[in-house]
Amino acid sequence: MKTYTLEFDLATPSQNEWDRTNKFRKPKIMLEYRDAILHRIGEGPYKKAYLGNKFTKDVKHKIVTELRSKWPQKRLVVAEIYSRRPRRLDADNYYGGCKPLWDGLQWAGWCVTDHVLWLQRVYHDQVIGDPKTVMQIWLPQSDEDDAELKRKFGDRNV
Repeated sequence: MKTYTLEFDLATPSQNEWDRTNKFRKPKIMLEYRDAILHRIGEGPYKKAYLGNKFTKDVKHKIVTELRSKWPQKRLVVAEIYSRRPRRLDADNYYGGCKPLWDGLQWAGWCVTDHVLWLQRVYHDQVIGDPKTVMQIWLPQSDEDDAELKRKFGDRNV
């Protein structure tokens, strides 16, 4: 099993801040997280192509199909997040604000999708302090690794 640790020198936004963000700015924020992940640990096994509006629908479908044919067996990825924030948020705001981080993780190819079947999210309590986010990722390589993660973090259908 491979384990990666990522540190970001900023706190994830709250759900309220994310909801108020301009719809044209949201993809840029998610791409910033993706680029930070790619810069720190490289591309994952589930390579994605952020195609935007550059190609027609059938060309996009062809590119995505080709990428997916090269994927290894789909496995559950576990991501554990620690957040240090200037002030504490309620649980819903905290969880919802992590959405750009999960999308960046998906776009960097470290999980199939951010659906609960493929990405198990483990949140830890927030700590008061200078803004910082630490994320640890477990990427299983075999069926034994999958079983170990299920024992440690629970079943994927939580």
